[in-house]
Amino acid sequence: QQFWSELGLVFKNCRKFNKDETSDIRILCDTLRELAINLYKQWYDLARDKYDKMINEFRDKYPDFIPIQQMGEVEQIDHVRLSTERELKQRETEVQDILREFEAFQNQNGPLQPETVQQLSLIHI
Repeated sequence: QQFWSELGLVFKNCRKFNKDETSDIRILCDTLRELAINLYKQWYDLARDKYDKMINEFRDKYPDFIPIQQMGEVEQIDHVRLSTERELKQRETEVQDILREFEAFQNQNGPLQPETVQQLSLIHI
């Protein structure tokens, strides 16, 4: 979108500084501007079709999905609760994986020495 805004500014400046509509530069500017408008329309149509296709695929995959804006208050609370529970479960799994890796490290290398723990505590993550 920013590209099209910048391109529009180029044409606006061209017209501003080349007021003679019969000059070669102005004719070229206006021609390129019309081409850019046509290309923008084509791009917009393609982007819109792609978006619509993605939305339809999503709706086919998740037919029971309701946007949060269309949910009632109780449904919104349940949605937030379930999302939070899923997130917490994922984090719990990640922590368990880290603990298993740490235990395997300790089994292989022995317990950490106090100076190693002190060095690790100085590392800022």
